[in-house]
Amino acid sequence: MNSVVQPNLDNFRTPMISNCFLIMLGLIPWMHGAELDWEVMLFSTLFMLTFGLALLSKQVNVFTAFSKVKLPLCLLILWFGYGCIFLIPLPVEVVQWLSPNTSLLMKGSGVVPTHITLTISKALTLIELAKIASVVCVFCLCYLFAKHKKQQNRIIKTLFYSSAVMAIYSQINYFTEGQYEFIKAIPPFNLPWSISLTGTFSYKNQYAIYLAMTIAIGFGVLIDELNERRQTLDDINVEISIRHLLFEKYMVTIILLLVMLVTFTGTNSRGGGLVFGVAIVITLLNYSLRQRNKFWFKKKAVLVFGISTVVVAIFLTSNSFERFETLGLKDNNRGLSYKTALSILKDYPMFGTGPGTYSAIQQKYKDVNLGNTEMWNHVHNDYLELLATQGMFGALFIACALLLILHKILTYVPVKNVGTVLGGQVAIVCILVHSAIDFNFGTLALSVYFFVIVALLLRMTEQEKITRQRYGQ
Repeated sequence: MNSVVQPNLDNFRTPMISNCFLIMLGLIPWMHGAELDWEVMLFSTLFMLTFGLALLSKQVNVFTAFSKVKLPLCLLILWFGYGCIFLIPLPVEVVQWLSPNTSLLMKGSGVVPTHITLTISKALTLIELAKIASVVCVFCLCYLFAKHKKQQNRIIKTLFYSSAVMAIYSQINYFTEGQYEFIKAIPPFNLPWSISLTGTFSYKNQYAIYLAMTIAIGFGVLIDELNERRQTLDDINVEISIRHLLFEKYMVTIILLLVMLVTFTGTNSRGGGLVFGVAIVITLLNYSLRQRNKFWFKKKAVLVFGISTVVVAIFLTSNSFERFETLGLKDNNRGLSYKTALSILKDYPMFGTGPGTYSAIQQKYKDVNLGNTEMWNHVHNDYLELLATQGMFGALFIACALLLILHKILTYVPVKNVGTVLGGQVAIVCILVHSAIDFNFGTLALSVYFFVIVALLLRMTEQEKITRQRYGQ
């Protein structure tokens, strides 16, 4: 009698779908970080189709596959559902009660129909909803694919090598003054390569944080691999150990990391460099205070000192340091953009003006000193922009979801894969801190990478807990 093998619905293994997902992760930073509307819609559609195929493959039982993250995932879905409400035509009286200033704005624009939406721009809100849908799909896809260490490594290496190739591309264009530039920056961010390295991104600060995130996870994986290799070479002399380091794959990774670090300092981003250092300090302090071994810093002091020396040396000889010396902590009118967002929030406190609509409303509120440049189509503070466009309710959904996730991954003290986990935590802290002074989540690629790293860390946390329970630790 033929036996029927039932698929394990907790182990998603469809190479074609997973490979497509990895290709999209590797490509998305190369398309301006998916900044233009058509790029956003293209990648959002691809991510949603990929997730749809994963669900149709009959290898996923949604009731069990996401059981350990069901609450934050439900909140993310509610966040998307909340955004959809803005596109539904509602009676004018209802909108007037929910958001009086939205109703007044529509009346001031001419003839008011009997039904209007809560958003001031349906087109901009639709694009923003596509972004939200795509990051929810990316989170689910990465969580499905990254259950085992081999799959986690494939995802991490995709992120790292895509960034490393872009760093090489940046250095080539720096030395050739842009002769090999095939993805041109979008004005007004199109600075010459001699002034700032931007990769295929338009805005140098976004590229700096992209580099910081990928450097952190790449370096973390390298530390784990070197540590694992060192343990296998315990009985071999120092000469052989050095030979292994120089002639095996590790040296290639080290060279790529150095190129990425040099490129990072060449972005000329003051905030990026400062935030990267702050994120490393916060993560190491968090780890040292939570772990049981109180002598961790003593054991790793030489390594930490060596890394710090290299990073500081590169930074002190870079354009970023020269710019920091010249401008210090000058905010370049960011304070005025914050004031603009707070003024909008005051008029639209509960629902905001509609997801993604800041560029459409800011002209009415901004200071004349900001001018008409596209530089100020974003607040330069993702949190204030979120409040201004989605109000208190929208901010509440995403804040609760992220707090639940971040509590899990930032309070997690790893025993295995310490470097990878700490690298991921540095990446997460980097983008969260930097988003208080810039608009990282306005670029789809950075949003996608954030949720990918978050999903990876969640899987690592779960994996280690299962291992501890299995061996009674």
